[in-house]
Order: sequence, then structure tokens, then C-alpha cells
Amino acid sequence: MEINFNEGKKELNNTSETESQEQMISEDGEIITDFEEEDTDYTQVKSSIDKDELKGQIKKVLVVAGVILGVLVLIILMMSLFVKKEYSYSDIEEIMEKACQKYFVDYANYLPKEVNDTRNVPVENLVEGKYMKDLSTYLKEGVTCTGRVTVQKLTEGYDYKGYLNCGDNYETTELYKKVTKEDNLKTSGYGLYSLYGNYVFRGEEVDNYVKLNGYLWRIVKVTSDGNIALIFNDKISLSSLPWDDRYNKAKDYNIGNNNYSTSRVKENLAKLYNGTLDETITILKSKHRAYLTEFDLCVGKRAQNDKTNNNATECSEKETSQQIGLLTVSEYMQASLDNNCNSTLSESCQNYNYLNTDYNWWLATADKSNSYDAYHFATNLGVQVKHASSQAYLRPVVYLKSNVFYNGGKGTKTDPYKIK
Repeated sequence: MEINFNEGKKELNNTSETESQEQMISEDGEIITDFEEEDTDYTQVKSSIDKDELKGQIKKVLVVAGVILGVLVLIILMMSLFVKKEYSYSDIEEIMEKACQKYFVDYANYLPKEVNDTRNVPVENLVEGKYMKDLSTYLKEGVTCTGRVTVQKLTEGYDYKGYLNCGDNYETTELYKKVTKEDNLKTSGYGLYSLYGNYVFRGEEVDNYVKLNGYLWRIVKVTSDGNIALIFNDKISLSSLPWDDRYNKAKDYNIGNNNYSTSRVKENLAKLYNGTLDETITILKSKHRAYLTEFDLCVGKRAQNDKTNNNATECSEKETSQQIGLLTVSEYMQASLDNNCNSTLSESCQNYNYLNTDYNWWLATADKSNSYDAYHFATNLGVQVKHASSQAYLRPVVYLKSNVFYNGGKGTKTDPYKIK
């Protein structure tokens, strides 16, 4: 009998393949081959190698970047050794002020003792004591300056102001000197006038804006001693209040008493100044109050037909050493350029007058004819009289010290005077 070895081999091979396939069938019924297992292992190994190579490349890039950055920093540091730093005059004044503060840490006995007393410290003293470098270190080539620091005793702490005189190049200037320069004075048209011993802004469009604590104020006048009267420019929310709302014996009800010294308006102004009128209203912070000086507020009563505008009537009675106040009738009249503005209730006074607003606000002046009326500004009417128990807004007046320095600006609404 002839035996076919090939058929046996084929049969054997088929049996082996069947067994192999049976062994490589997964629980899901899928066939898993040795090739697929080897291919999966190869992919994992290849992926692992690629990640290692990528990490290595990133590490090289970071090292190179670090080296380049280090070289750049070194170059900048080397260049800074040969390039003189530029300082503005304002920077130098600040350096002098900080140096003077250090000086008085060591020499506290020389500080001024009484409120408003001052001491002048020459910059040479600060250089000699090594509290700062020589002025030439900070100045541009060819510029020479002299300097001093004025220290003033405040109610709380001290005020330091650096002063530089660099000839034609620069000089530290007080704001009142900047405002009252001779070429700023007018004899006609809108602007600054010499009037009754003061410098007074008059007209409808005048560049008398000052920024203080982020708010706009307007310069009403500059006094003969250089102090600057400012009035708040905008309406203060939540300040529409009575001039006074107390019981009045003559009228037998709470129509108010028009005596400024005991009035509600005086009390509320003090609260506004200290930030206690309402927690949402802070027109002045402590650092800004340091720029201000006390003043005498004229509170004399005035008749409705009074024709004066020189403050003589109002200044017949004064509240001394005030920190905050209100405008007088005379001061409102002085701001108008209308020749027909000639008495207390003249509606012409609202013409050509920058003090006009679209809301009503109190004046410091009361009506002389009775004990319960006071004057206020009324929109489209000018100065009017009404019961003290009525409501109008507070429009506060404060005075800047004469030694407050100018720090930029042209006095316009968009570029107001700045102080330091």
C-alpha cells in the first residue's frame, strides 16, 4: 500500500493550525496572532524611545536658551556700568526728600517743634552726611543746581519738600507762583484778575482746574499770602442737606436758625472733611489734607439788596481757623463778568460765571433780614434765598498752602494742575 507522506504532512499541518487557532481565540471570539503580539510590543518600545528622544531635545533647547539669557543679562549689566542713569528733576527732589527723612532719624532734636514751623536743610548737609550722593551724580551733563529740603511740622507728622534751582533749566515752583505769573493776568475777557488784594478767576471758560485726591477742584482765588482757595467741581452725592433744621423760636417750628457757627451745614462740612458724613464719600484723604491750611471763613449776614461784592459785609463776622467751608455771596458775584451783577439777588450774576452748575448748592452767607433764611445758588437763577431747613448740596471750599509745589498740568479740565 502506497503511503502519501505529503498528505499526512498536510493533515498534520492543518491539525496544528487548527489547534493554534483554537488556542489564540479570545473570549470575545477574536483571533489573536503571534504577529499581532509582536507588533504591539514593537509599537510600545518605539513610542518609549521617541519620548526619551523628545525629552532630550527639549532639555537641550532649555539649556541653550538659559545660556543665551544669561549672556544677555551679563551684557546688560556690563552696559549699565558705562551708561549714566537719567533722573528727572522730580526724581531728584524725591531723592532729596527721602535723604532728609533719614537725616532727621539721626538728628531728631533739630526737627521743628510747633505746628506749621519749618526748617531748611541744605543739600550739602545731606551729601556730607552720606544720606545721598552729590547732585552732579543725578544731573545731566552741563546742568548745575543748588538745593534744599523744607521740613514743616504738621498736626500729625512732618511734610518734606525738596527744592531745586537749576537756573534756566529748571526751578521748583510753588503752584501759586505758577498760577499768578504776570503773563496770566487779564484786564478784560475770561481769566485771572487782580481784585481787592487777591487774584480772582472770572468768566465762563477759565483754566483753573486742580486735581486733588483724584477729584477736580477749581481755583476761586489766590490770596495775598499765596494760599489758594479751591471749590469742589462736581456734585457730591448724598450731600443734599439742610443749612439748618433746628427749632426756631420766632417761627415756632423747625425752620432752622441761620447762625453759621451753630448750623448743621458747619457740622456736616466737618464730617465731609473727615470722611464721616457717609462711608461712600471720601473727598480728601489724610495725605491730601496735609496740603491744606486753615483759614478764616467770612460768615457775616447780608441783606438782599446789598450791592457790595468785596466781602466787606460777609467778613464783618468770621469763623477762624477753619479747615473747610463754603463760598460767600461776594465770591460768587466776583466770578461774573456781567456789569449788571450788582446786588445779592441779581440774576445777571450767573452770566459769564464758571461757578454755575446744574444743581443747587449752599453758600456760607445767611439773610440779614431774619433768623431762618440763607442764600444758595439756584440753577438758571443765580443766588437766591430760602429757608435754612430746605435742602441743597454741599459744595466745599478748602485752601491750599502757599508752599505746595506745582507738578505739571495747564489748568484745563483735561490737563489740570497737579501738585506734589
